[in-house]
Amino acid sequence: MTTTSSSHIQKAVDHIRERILCGDLRPGFVLSESALAKDLGVSRTPVGEALRELAAIGLVEQVPRYGTVVRRIDRGEIVELYEVREALEPYAVALAVKRIASEDIERLQKLCDRLEAFETEMMKAGRATLEGQRLRNFLATDMAFHALLIHAAGNRRIARLVRDSHVMTQLFGTQRLVHDHDIISEVCRFHVRILTAVRRGDAEAARAVAAEHIRTSLAHTLKNLDRYRGGELGAQALPDDVREELNRIESALDRPKRKGKH
Repeated sequence: MTTTSSSHIQKAVDHIRERILCGDLRPGFVLSESALAKDLGVSRTPVGEALRELAAIGLVEQVPRYGTVVRRIDRGEIVELYEVREALEPYAVALAVKRIASEDIERLQKLCDRLEAFETEMMKAGRATLEGQRLRNFLATDMAFHALLIHAAGNRRIARLVRDSHVMTQLFGTQRLVHDHDIISEVCRFHVRILTAVRRGDAEAARAVAAEHIRTSLAHTLKNLDRYRGGELGAQALPDDVREELNRIESALDRPKRKGKH
């Protein structure tokens, strides 16, 4: 496969995934290869390859004699995705403790500060829950924290697996979760605990807190999902600045990772 072909496929993957993330392509939407190719200014071949890649990670489904559709996801699959995360992410977090660069620790701190700012603003404004754009910003910042920490582990295969499962759980598993003050505060505390363990160089503590965080998130997600049984699971749009940060992190997965603290 040529470099040009590879870049066209990746461009198509990013474009389609982005449109799903922002809610433009809803569950059940039938994707047109020709329309997507026209939007991207490429042939149908890289679009077809991109759809096969997205089908492999579960964002779309290719139905014989019907076409490619944006997938709906059920309760059991959400559980499986969180189980994948719990199997891989805590291990990657422990690796990150040994390999993370000082500048990435400071980026994690800024993301923690940003999450805590949501809690502070929420309390000052007397809001019972985070909703709308504020909720999307909070969820995206949460995702950026995890993505950066996983990238710091320096294992590109694990990072991609975790990224894909995290995108799926973030995309389909949390949007009906009521984010009240208790939930917001809990997320902030987990992130602070993880970052504290990273700063101490305590890989085992970081691993344990990451696993607890994932299990707690799953419990909250299932509790609230059951309240909306039968409802359609849609997507959360990511704000531009956090999306750019995620893109920066993900693009770095293809570059060799520096090892050791500086």
